[in-house]
Amino acid sequence: MFMKSAITALFALAATANQVAGQTQNATAAEVALVEANMQQAGLIPGLLSQDEVDLEATLDVSFGSNMISIGQEIAATETQSAPTVTVHPLSGTDDFESSQLYTVMLVDADVAGTDNQVANQTFHWLANGVSVGADGALDFGIASTAIDYVGPGPLEGTGPHRYVLLMVEQDAGFTAPAEFSSFGAHPLRQYLETEDLGEVRAANFFVVSGPGATTVSVQPTTSVDPATVVVVATSATTTGTATEASSTVVTSTGAQTGSMSMGTASASSTRTGASTGAASGTASAPANGAVSGKVNGVWTVGAALVGAAAGVLLI
Repeated sequence: MFMKSAITALFALAATANQVAGQTQNATAAEVALVEANMQQAGLIPGLLSQDEVDLEATLDVSFGSNMISIGQEIAATETQSAPTVTVHPLSGTDDFESSQLYTVMLVDADVAGTDNQVANQTFHWLANGVSVGADGALDFGIASTAIDYVGPGPLEGTGPHRYVLLMVEQDAGFTAPAEFSSFGAHPLRQYLETEDLGEVRAANFFVVSGPGATTVSVQPTTSVDPATVVVVATSATTTGTATEASSTVVTSTGAQTGSMSMGTASASSTRTGASTGAASGTASAPANGAVSGKVNGVWTVGAALVGAAAGVLLI
């Protein structure tokens, strides 16, 4: 009972943003962490994307007509033939989605789970450069250049459930779109993401569309992540001179026992002293404050009513 209360308190603590007239509602750290956990569960991180290419700072609402999909939801191909409406919900306090910041927006087919996405080409269904985000969170294509017009999913018969991944990638000053990525079809996503002055993936979502008929290929089974199992924890703080640095981790629990929660998959946490960085062992110490504080060193930091951890078990 106490463990459930602590998890509930954590999510309540993270949910601090309210709807403001004319502006988009901010995402919580827990909501962003849930997106990343689902992409890991679906074999998209690592796989389609390497962990160091991803630094999520927002969630994406994706709607086909009046149907707003949840992450990883399976949807009929007939419902996806027109481009979706996309709304960005940035983390509170981030400046990544100011109107002056431009993004590359793409929809790619990552094929079925279990595909070797690291070497295979991906089918690009949509590609636009120079996209900005309006005050209401809607994508603004006013000054954007569309390299590949939207083409709805249409997986071949028997090819099983394809994962269609929508990515917002930050463009740095000086970015020039690669000329060879200009038509619907197969292109190497990894090569595109290595384009000079193209930054990290700042927001993502994905949905599933299955090919007609019985599946005739091998598919790695995946399941969605239970939001109650995603906990954002501040793991440590190190003070050197006048500077205090913290490290944190997103923990996905796979089960619960009396007085403890076992850790399933988790991103690596680290502690830094001066210029030295050492990998932590998956243990967590009590947070120092009780407020959402965003990301430190590329991983989540959030205060919570958690009292300690030992040997990979989060004690609540």
